[in-house]
Amino acid sequence: PARVLATPRAKQLMRQRPWLPTVIYRALEAAQEMKIPLWKIMGGLLTQWDKIFAVAQFGAATKALTKATVEGNLKEGVQFIGQSQGLIRDIPNVDDLIQTIVCEAADISEQQAKLFQHDVAEEGEETRKQA
Repeated sequence: PARVLATPRAKQLMRQRPWLPTVIYRALEAAQEMKIPLWKIMGGLLTQWDKIFAVAQFGAATKALTKATVEGNLKEGVQFIGQSQGLIRDIPNVDDLIQTIVCEAADISEQQAKLFQHDVAEEGEETRKQA
């Protein structure tokens, strides 16, 4: 299964296994939209069934993907999300987000400054030892 935004429609579509004729029909539709010659799809279906079936399933999902990503219709469509979206644990308001970024940047800046000061101090000691 793909990682998708957990809408009621996406849950419904992920529970049901696609019907083979529907998958092939929609894959051919998607191929036409993308201007992929049908002979490439048909040849692939015969020689590399497992790979083409996976691509065909994606092709079958293009209508649901288009509804969500292009039309913004999450009730009827399916929206893919990636790993980074899966890591989101909260949605802060803008002020909190900016304050967090500024504080984290200040902390990192201080850490880097301490490292730099430490390196400069070590170089100074080595120079004195050499002199």
